[in-house]
Amino acid sequence: MIATSACSTCLRPTTRREWIQRLAMSSTAYTALSGWWSPTAAEATPPPFSEQLRLDIRAFPSLDLNSGSAIISYNGGMTNILIIRESETEFVTLDPTCPHAGCLVNPYSIATNTIFCPCHSSIFDIHGQRIGGPARTGLLPYATQLEGAYSLSIEISGFVHRIDEITQASSSRLRLQFPTMPNCQYQIRWSSDLTSPFIETSFSITEEGLADQTIHLGSGTPATVYVDKTGNAGFFTLELLVSQSA
Repeated sequence: MIATSACSTCLRPTTRREWIQRLAMSSTAYTALSGWWSPTAAEATPPPFSEQLRLDIRAFPSLDLNSGSAIISYNGGMTNILIIRESETEFVTLDPTCPHAGCLVNPYSIATNTIFCPCHSSIFDIHGQRIGGPARTGLLPYATQLEGAYSLSIEISGFVHRIDEITQASSSRLRLQFPTMPNCQYQIRWSSDLTSPFIETSFSITEEGLADQTIHLGSGTPATVYVDKTGNAGFFTLELLVSQSA
């Protein structure tokens, strides 16, 4: 799923690769499901803090086939993750930073069954173990689990993604508060119930301002946004945008 906004070029690359896709993590959004409102009050129940990044693997066509791989980032290239589909139900996720000199390795090669670092020719196997080259250790692995058919859960220390509170700002507007990570981009989505699709919802950063924004850029501090009510009840999710490298 490609996310579109006026900020389509604001992810600045910090590696040699050009970021070519911006993808929304819909499965992660479900973990941030945050309550319902009535005409008089609204309150969110934040989920337990678990440091779990959840990706909808359907957003990454390269992961459709066994041994397919993708390198993604969720904060403008500061944090990269290499995802490899080892089998129908097994995935490997690694930090693609080469331990030799900090270069970003290539995605997994089906032709050679290896992961290659283009800077100094270090070579790793599908699980990130060192095969050859100047690197003295392997790539750092992340604990990973496929939950259901499409949701990939990756355990990342320090990862934060949730809505902490929903309160009524006025008779027609709600206030949403959530923590942010630096350089991360967020969208708000809404659904009238848990069976209907979640729809992108515009917001304002002030209580009286026009709700015409669709992307919030995180700074590492808690964010407060305001959304107009739609109907008498509903559910909000917080969606994190990620990029996939070439």
